[in-house]
Amino acid sequence: MASLGFVKALRKAAQGGSFARAFTGVDLSQLAGAKEFCTRLRGVMRGANPLNSARTFRPRPGDVVTLMTSKTGQTWTLAMLRKLSLGKAHTGVDKCLATDPAKFEEGAVPWLESHAWRGKLNLEQPGSLRVFKSHLNLSDVRGWPKSYPDARFLICLRQPHDRGLSYYKHLRGGYGDELPGKLGHFDSVFSPDDFALLKHHDYEQNLVDWIGVKDHPNVMVLFYEQTLADPRKVLRRLAEFVGVELDAEFEDNILDATNYDVMSTSGVFINVFPGGGTYGKGRKTLRKDTCAELDQRWAEIVEPATGARSYEQLYEQVTGETFPRFS
Repeated sequence: MASLGFVKALRKAAQGGSFARAFTGVDLSQLAGAKEFCTRLRGVMRGANPLNSARTFRPRPGDVVTLMTSKTGQTWTLAMLRKLSLGKAHTGVDKCLATDPAKFEEGAVPWLESHAWRGKLNLEQPGSLRVFKSHLNLSDVRGWPKSYPDARFLICLRQPHDRGLSYYKHLRGGYGDELPGKLGHFDSVFSPDDFALLKHHDYEQNLVDWIGVKDHPNVMVLFYEQTLADPRKVLRRLAEFVGVELDAEFEDNILDATNYDVMSTSGVFINVFPGGGTYGKGRKTLRKDTCAELDQRWAEIVEPATGARSYEQLYEQVTGETFPRFS
């Protein structure tokens, strides 16, 4: 297993210095909170008018487009999809599994909103399928599932408190990797609650919108906890959805490469950190008032539209399965 310092060095190189470019010399205490922190970072990563660029994309028949709010399991899902696309002959982990926008020359998964991919989204990709990453909401591309019936669209949902905590850890980790010695400054300004409370991508409304189209034949709704509980079962569902045949050896190869411990200690997966891949830490870590506010959003937005009083109830309602038990 690679040393933590080596992995951090790889991640710093892979991220292309987005955090360093956004925050070198910046006094975080002078920003207008976590929202400005995120706006500043996105501006560096995406460039000007990212939505205009992404919305001009036209999926081809057979394309697989993941449209997911950040920190809901997109990197994990994309790694499985790209391994399915690359086929049985592809073993292990390499840059073809990355979602880093700076690595398009090395076969990384394209990110629709990234300035690094402008003018390159229609290039061919390694493997049998073209696979794409996006954080666009369904409201941004509402007509896609219907307009492109021969393309496939995936969303992954995650328990809101856990998603909020993971988002904080992702930003804190990236900042610490790229600005050595400055993590204390970050911690003196921000707490997990600051990022968990952001109305990030209008997550609850986006969730409701996707539940509304879940029965479309070219739409697949996943839950992060399904992958946590039984990645083999999820892999088989993905393979069936994209039309790739699995055998026991191919299946084991993919699961070995996309094991969370492997991903979190690899420089390829720049936003997968050790200690993640869990359920329930959000409620245990976030302040009670933060949890209450997130619960109120659910009660105001999700419950009236779905009838589900909690995320766990929605999981059972959509999947027809009992919510997994995690230790």
